[in-house]
Parts: sequence; C-alpha cells; structure tokens
Amino acid sequence: RILAILDPTATAQPALDKATRLARATGAELALYACDPDPSRIQSLPLDVQHAARVALLDARRAWLETLARPLDAAGLRTSFE
Repeated sequence: RILAILDPTATAQPALDKATRLARATGAELALYACDPDPSRIQSLPLDVQHAARVALLDARRAWLETLARPLDAAGLRTSFE
C-alpha cells in the first residue's frame, strides 16, 4: 500500500502523480488521504455551527478524493481514500 497525502487547497498534486507511478510499477494499492492544512477555519466558527461545518468539510473532501480515485480505479489501480 502506498499512501499519498494530498492538499485539497492545491491545484497540482505531485504526491499523487508520484504515488500513482509507484503503484503502477509495483502493483500496490494506492491510499489517498486528504490533509486539511488549516483547521482553524472551522474552529473560528461559533460553537453551534462547528459540527455542521466539520461534517460538510469532510463530505466535500471525501467527494474530492472520490473524483481523484475514480479514474485510477478505471485504469486498473486499487485505491482507497480517507
């Protein structure tokens, strides 16, 4: 298993490119992980909306990772994401 830690705020994902090449060469599973570099955005919200904001952010990150994983799966790579 190869872990690619991705930055959802960046347009280029060089870690994904490198991990994809390695997974293709070795037959390893590719595990995609989104790392949010600025959790303070949620912590600065009022307490009563923090949970809903966290759930919405996690849902958005999962959807983003799924869009990255879908073409890799279609190309024959085994992928997972978190």
